[in-house]
Amino acid sequence: STIVDYVDTQQKNDSDANPAKSVLLDEMMAACGEPDRPAFVVAEALQALVAFGRHCRGEFSLRWPNISPALRRCLSHADENVRLYATRSIEEHTRPLIVEGEGAVDSAVNEQRNLDKDSSSGKGPEIAFWSELLASHIKLAIKDRSCVVHVAGIACLANIPAHVYSGLGVDVREWVLGQMRCATADSQHTVREEGWRALGWICRHPAARADAAFVDQLGKLLVTAMQSEQTSRVRVRC
Repeated sequence: STIVDYVDTQQKNDSDANPAKSVLLDEMMAACGEPDRPAFVVAEALQALVAFGRHCRGEFSLRWPNISPALRRCLSHADENVRLYATRSIEEHTRPLIVEGEGAVDSAVNEQRNLDKDSSSGKGPEIAFWSELLASHIKLAIKDRSCVVHVAGIACLANIPAHVYSGLGVDVREWVLGQMRCATADSQHTVREEGWRALGWICRHPAARADAAFVDQLGKLLVTAMQSEQTSRVRVRC
């Protein structure tokens, strides 16, 4: 918990070259990667990584090649909390920085999240980052037997930026929408609620709005859900 507090205040430092960030991340990765570490220690390290991904996005992105395999290992861990916090670290890192109505975000941080010149052709680093997440990390979370991990995985899908969504292959987009549709029909109301929230975010993307078949299918799903859904929180999401 002390590490989490430290990461929460780290964003206030003026210098991005502060070596403490690297040392801190090394400690997190060690806790996540050593097989003899108790589960509660790994979960605690991942909680720190959640804060690191939220507040030190540039550092997190630069060190993604080291973070990625550690998170994949944690997503196969026997402990539910370990798998949950591994998923939440992805969710927090990919959460949109600018939400309509919530004001501006520091331009330098916002620039960190923009695609480079190759983004429109599907070759940009952000496309590659999301392709990896969807093919492995998020897929593991969504397939998880734990409801809370499953919900966190669906929440990650809601964070796909519009420019990334439009750059994904048709088959990948179909998989994303298919997972959301399955979530809206899940037996657990928390999963259904998150499924509708994720669909709502995807509906904001021009590429989704331009898909006539998707819009028609979504309309039918909404009508059916509003007629049959018994949980008010889910109906609110609809």
